[in-house]
Amino acid sequence: MSSFLLVDAILDQLAEQGYAIVDGLLSDTLLQNLHDDLHEQGLRPARIGQDRLRMAEVRGDKIDWLDGNTPPQQEFLGLTQSWQEAFNRSFYLGLNAAEFHYAYYPEGGGYQKHWDNFQGTNARVLTFITYLNRFWQPGDGGELVIYTEDDSAVRALVAPTWGTSVLFFSDRFPHQVMPAVKPRASVTGWFRRNDPLVF
Repeated sequence: MSSFLLVDAILDQLAEQGYAIVDGLLSDTLLQNLHDDLHEQGLRPARIGQDRLRMAEVRGDKIDWLDGNTPPQQEFLGLTQSWQEAFNRSFYLGLNAAEFHYAYYPEGGGYQKHWDNFQGTNARVLTFITYLNRFWQPGDGGELVIYTEDDSAVRALVAPTWGTSVLFFSDRFPHQVMPAVKPRASVTGWFRRNDPLVF
């Protein structure tokens, strides 16, 4: 399926259910280049909340923010700009910024159930994830669990397989990352309504 048709599929799924799961949004070449680029960056332990606390028992990944300083990052960020325009045309979201980072979970690392917006803010509008894990198998773990809006049940369970992309409205769905039996990598971020945060 072409990238244009995949974007249309994302828009349809977002309109119908508030989240979208698609395969093949990024080319295999770009996925490989992002995978290689991730392993060349200076990953550091992720922090949580507005106080930027390091709590490994809550969130076990290491991250590096994409600033467009490598060709794979530049290509990816160019694509996200075109997606942002499509989201604004379809949903009148007023998106005017975005922020993305590499996320690398070591073996056993996970992220407890959480919302993507800080308490009292609503800047993050759409959450985006693309997985960079070749040869992921059932039983490897590391699934993204998306809960219902009232947090009463599981809405979707997404294996972090190579090239799978997930988008959802950030203020609607609590979610978590299950621990995995081997390292797990992704590009993750948010389309926003204001200037990106500075970390």
